[in-house]
Amino acid sequence: MIGKFSFFFYVRSNEISSIFNLIDSISENPMFKREFYVCLLGFSVQYHRKDLTVRLAEQCVKEKIKIDRSINEIHILTDHVLSEDIVEQLSRYKPDELSWKEKLSTILINKTNRLKLEEIYFDAKQDGRYPISIQQRLLEIYIQKRLINEALNIFKEINANRYKV
Repeated sequence: MIGKFSFFFYVRSNEISSIFNLIDSISENPMFKREFYVCLLGFSVQYHRKDLTVRLAEQCVKEKIKIDRSINEIHILTDHVLSEDIVEQLSRYKPDELSWKEKLSTILINKTNRLKLEEIYFDAKQDGRYPISIQQRLLEIYIQKRLINEALNIFKEINANRYKV
């Protein structure tokens, strides 16, 4: 995939607006557009193009694209190139607030209560993610507790989103 986008990193800074127009023309889905920008941010850091990293981030702020990561995760993604102000505007989470991925990594999924799992799952769904590990654990809990409606709902979500991450 890197080879397909490597042309982007040979672009002069003054030609970047044509790239933004291209992105707008091919990405009608806001989630796809967000993921596209996240990939480009990662590639710009990998190619040591700080100028492009800043321009991409500024474009995300301009278009009100929120990256589904915490402030710390965005700093890591962008190799600490961006100002704190821009990172806060990009992040969907407040300062010192953990993203659903960070919350999930700090818990033992088999030992966590239903409410905590539902909270993390709700956050993940807001980011357009459907982590199968949480879905499966919630389904197990709902079946054990005989919560039929909740079990059917989560099973429908598993089925509907089986090809999403």
